[in-house]
Amino acid sequence: MQKVFKSSILAGIFIAVAGYIYLTVSGIVGACMFAFGLLGVCYIGLHLYTGKAGSVSLNKSDDIYYPILGWILLFNVVGTTIVALMLSVTAGDGVISNLQAIINNRLNATALEAIIKAIFCGFIMEMAVFMYKKNTPLGILFGVPLFILCGFYHSIADSFYYALYLFHGGKFETALLVTYLLSIFGNLLGCNVRRIFVKA
Repeated sequence: MQKVFKSSILAGIFIAVAGYIYLTVSGIVGACMFAFGLLGVCYIGLHLYTGKAGSVSLNKSDDIYYPILGWILLFNVVGTTIVALMLSVTAGDGVISNLQAIINNRLNATALEAIIKAIFCGFIMEMAVFMYKKNTPLGILFGVPLFILCGFYHSIADSFYYALYLFHGGKFETALLVTYLLSIFGNLLGCNVRRIFVKA
């Protein structure tokens, strides 16, 4: 379990760094550069919630079963929070402006919008990881910009955005917490779409 914890924290760090890259550059270029995070996670073989949620099992003898997935999520958030705390010191006006746009989007989302956007993000991310395992890293290089440019919700990236927002003096909003919990659930559903229809 200790290995899972460390791996999950590092995965969160990778995604947080990628999130900061996107806040710094934004647009199509930033969305493409975000792919660094998932490439690092997959190359090292780290535990990322959206990378493992599509392979969970109810069998305790399997590597990833539901209780362990919860720990992966928790320690992913620990990793993103560490990075958010550190980078809150260096974040400039451009970064905060882009961050505020993301926060406003989450605050204004309805419950149905949040779930749908999270489902499609989970679907894309699971497919990107699946394709990487089949020696097709292009799944990541295309999939990551796709979910970002579509405005879909990635629960681990969002945990970084929320933490950075709060560390930079942002006000806690119950609506953000609700949207985040919905994105976690939506990602879980989306990550399992492929195996609901086909087994590969």
